[in-house]
Amino acid sequence: MAEDIQIPNFVASQSWVLRFKKKMNIVSRKVTKFVTRSYDDERVDLKVKPDEFLALEAKPYLENRGMAAFGNSDQSGFLRELHSGRSLTFRGERHVPGRIQSQNAMTHSYTIQSTITCDGRMFPQMLLCLQEVGGKFGPQVEKIMFDAPNIHAMASSSGKLTKAHVLSWFEKDYFPFAEKDSTILLDSRSGQKDQEAIDKLIPAGKTLRLLTIPAGATSMIQPCDVYLFRIWKSGVRKFEDRGMLDDLPVIFHQRDNIIELQSIMHNQFCSPRFKPQIQYAFYKAGYHDERPAKFQTMTEYCFDSVSLVEECYYCQRFYFMRCGWCTRALCFDCCWNGYENAGYHFCEDFVE
Repeated sequence: MAEDIQIPNFVASQSWVLRFKKKMNIVSRKVTKFVTRSYDDERVDLKVKPDEFLALEAKPYLENRGMAAFGNSDQSGFLRELHSGRSLTFRGERHVPGRIQSQNAMTHSYTIQSTITCDGRMFPQMLLCLQEVGGKFGPQVEKIMFDAPNIHAMASSSGKLTKAHVLSWFEKDYFPFAEKDSTILLDSRSGQKDQEAIDKLIPAGKTLRLLTIPAGATSMIQPCDVYLFRIWKSGVRKFEDRGMLDDLPVIFHQRDNIIELQSIMHNQFCSPRFKPQIQYAFYKAGYHDERPAKFQTMTEYCFDSVSLVEECYYCQRFYFMRCGWCTRALCFDCCWNGYENAGYHFCEDFVE
């Protein structure tokens, strides 16, 4: 370094190096990733590509077609059992075990694919892909499987979506709810880029413009990735952690309970109360410049806004959550099974 700034015969003492490191806030850290010399150039390119995509492709379509017709859909994987990675314990404890229902469920996953629009709506139905032996539901399972009105359930051997699943999502979960002339943002997964196969599914009288987010840029400009799924997974953890805390007789990694849990979460996200939350996802990803007014997220309103002394609306037991539609406080049992086992809480009665 001394040669670079043309200071000949300079020799740094140990104390000089220590003072320099302290002044410049330089510390020793563990290397988290090994890269080649081209890494800095790739980082610059990764910054330019999203900016060009937003300015030249996405924003013009958003301006021409309007916020209601401009959407984003993404896949997100969930462990079959999902819990918080933190717990309260005494200072100095070296080992902090967390109780779960199944070790196997902590290493296996399923996938959801939901759709949001720039004006703050979530489509009323989403795809849920479960991991099943042989990649499909058996005939007996299909007869008795939990039926949720907002869940399109499919299966694969890995719990991940294939091209066939994506095409089925377009046919059953996207086109029935999309605007007449719509634009959809998707990432660069190979199963989502077959324009010819997708075109065959477009209903008469509708058009679709498919925008593919540049590879490597989804964490920066994919609205679902940038903001939404973090809140979604937080809500799932609230359910499963409460089940473990109260030792409730609900096996969350079982097929029917996964469907019911994701149906409840999706139903809450669809509430008009959370439109600003979805609009903010597009704002944070850079698709428009108008920041939504201050809002509560789904987890803040449903799980953190209920008074400690508030009781369940139906049975007067301790509350668990507040419904984002009807505003009622619910205990876990009335949410999961319904009051007097009338069926789980699926609500569409909106109250300001």
